[in-house]
Amino acid sequence: MAHVLWWLNILFPDVRRPQSEARFELVRWKLPRLGWAKLNLEGSTCGNLGVLGGGGLCRNLEGNILFVFAMGFGEGSSNRAELRAVWFGPSLCLAQGLSRIEVESDSKVVTNLIGSHSQHNWSRRHWLKRIEDHMTRGSFSLRRIPREENIPADSLAHLGSASQMYSFY
Repeated sequence: MAHVLWWLNILFPDVRRPQSEARFELVRWKLPRLGWAKLNLEGSTCGNLGVLGGGGLCRNLEGNILFVFAMGFGEGSSNRAELRAVWFGPSLCLAQGLSRIEVESDSKVVTNLIGSHSQHNWSRRHWLKRIEDHMTRGSFSLRRIPREENIPADSLAHLGSASQMYSFY
């Protein structure tokens, strides 16, 4: 792109070009509903079909952290990492006695897949079935959020893919 602009300036020096305006938007984490906890999740991969990891954090109505996790998921695709994170995070919530969870992910593919009744390959179908089984054991809602709202979970997912170990705090 810089090359094109350079040539345009050489060929047409007197043409005025519009100046782009920077736009800023405040992005912040939003509290869960009364009586619910919020679980932010992320999957991570080092290259497509690379080393996978996932991470997330669960917070209560006051925004206090209930737990965080980072975990390696082996190898595979980025969608598989996201699916595993969306399965593993609610598993931890259920193990902690939490059953009313607002789950947030920035993965458009995964949030669209869950609850859809379209045909999937066997690997996705396996993970989707496991996720749907969790959702029947408690009250879970799943929502897609902008990537900028999910930075803490993203950092934990990268830690999980880098270490290939399980950490829970």
